[in-house]
Amino acid sequence: MRRLWLSLGTALFFGLFLGGCTAQLAQADRDLLNQALAASKSAATSAERAEAAADRAEDWARSADRSAAQARQSAAEAKKAFEMGLTK
Repeated sequence: MRRLWLSLGTALFFGLFLGGCTAQLAQADRDLLNQALAASKSAATSAERAEAAADRAEDWARSADRSAAQARQSAAEAKKAFEMGLTK
């Protein structure tokens, strides 16, 4: 008898479990799920665009740093040449 109740309980458990897995969503829930999926895709696209913009900004910053270093070097050379001209 115990084995029968255990078998029935197990069958009932798996029946409820499988029934829950295959249950249909209400239309409102389906709409909300679709909206969430669309928002997720939009957020992923926005994140990719933001990352690309950040990469471009980093490239521009490195370029500006190189230009500033060249300007400092040119200024130092000009200062040295000017001082050499004064000592002559």
